[in-house]
Amino acid sequence: MRKREPFPMTDEEVIREALKTVTEYSNRNPGDTFNVNVCVERTLASVHRVWREARKYSFHQALKWEDQVEFTDLVHRITDDLRTRAFDKANECLKNRKIHEINKAAANALLSYELHQRGFSYSFEWQKLRVKVSIKLERGKALTFIVKYKDIREGRLPKILDEVFAVIEPLNKSDSILSIWPLTGFWKNWTGWQD
Repeated sequence: MRKREPFPMTDEEVIREALKTVTEYSNRNPGDTFNVNVCVERTLASVHRVWREARKYSFHQALKWEDQVEFTDLVHRITDDLRTRAFDKANECLKNRKIHEINKAAANALLSYELHQRGFSYSFEWQKLRVKVSIKLERGKALTFIVKYKDIREGRLPKILDEVFAVIEPLNKSDSILSIWPLTGFWKNWTGWQD
């Protein structure tokens, strides 16, 4: 008789893997469709998937008696801890959502007011920690810059906008095509610069 292999994950590893369900649920349920209790229940139910994947069993594969005992023991050991942590993580997701909504509303109000006062056409691209602001310039040009929500909360928006507006006047007068971008990705390690 072949000896049964020990289960390849610790209880903590199973819990951490199951908690990924909270993030997945949050991403799939924007706005008011997020329900903490449903999220927690789905997280608890995901233990079955985690266990099967760790055992390399398909979802259609019948379980032997020893499999059922092992799975039931695992569920009994981790359910209380997993439920508590899933509940906390789900509430954290909701809290972060509210913070993002507040940040977005504040940024929208302040930036819209400032840009409208100066007579610019603009658009916003909302991101998790910042907003990408694009301003339509003259002669078929546009300028894009980033404003972090943290900078707005800390009162730095007037200084940021003053710096941006100082650049706009010369750009509007220039016939040159100018592109400025952050040195990320390919450009971060570019060695072709000449001194």
